[in-house]
Amino acid sequence: MKMLTQNNSDLKIIDNNKNFVALISALTIGILIFVLITSQVSAQQTYVCAERTISGAWCQNVPQSEANTGINPLTNQRYRSSPSSCETTAFCKTGTCLNGLEGTCLPNVPQIVCQEKNNGVWVEGKPEGISQCQLGCCFIGDGASFVTQTRCSRLSAIYGFQTDESPPIDPNIKDQTQCLLSAFPKAKGACVIDDGFSKGCKLLTNAECQNLQAQGSNNQTIKFHSGFLCTAANLGTKCAQTTGPNTKTKLEKNDDVVYFADT
Repeated sequence: MKMLTQNNSDLKIIDNNKNFVALISALTIGILIFVLITSQVSAQQTYVCAERTISGAWCQNVPQSEANTGINPLTNQRYRSSPSSCETTAFCKTGTCLNGLEGTCLPNVPQIVCQEKNNGVWVEGKPEGISQCQLGCCFIGDGASFVTQTRCSRLSAIYGFQTDESPPIDPNIKDQTQCLLSAFPKAKGACVIDDGFSKGCKLLTNAECQNLQAQGSNNQTIKFHSGFLCTAANLGTKCAQTTGPNTKTKLEKNDDVVYFADT
């Protein structure tokens, strides 16, 4: 009798182990089936380039279910979509959007967005290759801005300045930094000329110093210091103020300031 009881316990343990293994196997199979179904659903999800999405965005790569298939009120045609990416889709090809009124050129804008959202003129290519988008330094009063000719005229009108002065914009200035340095062209100061061995200096207007810089050689560094005299100690030039019996002064033409002549 004792031996039979022990055998029944052993049988119960074996049955419990079998049930546990069966449960694990069932769970594993269930997980595999779930992953397989999810993968198939994901694979069936088709992405398209939507001319406009349901949320209102233009030219986006989205699931087909998010593409707007309604009627474009401006064209009376359905919004388009393509199974390819927007980068290679003709109706979403990017270019430069010109705003003739404001004189701005926006790069990498889809044609449909330029025409319908920005009310602009779309041109294929980058701003650098479009004549209307060429930038120059626009002088407005004593300020300067690196913009197009049209934008320069627009800003001048906004701030009440005339653009018939010569020249309203300088196309020879090629970057924003140089343009900003050219602001206040009539301001007077020390134009320091450094040739690597010594620092010479001339009392000039900002515009005159900029012209000197444009004509200078590569081995010279020319920098304008507004409001400084050439004898200012912190500039470190070879100019020195005349003193004692040799002290001289002079009144610059069209200027109300008396200057000490330097050496």
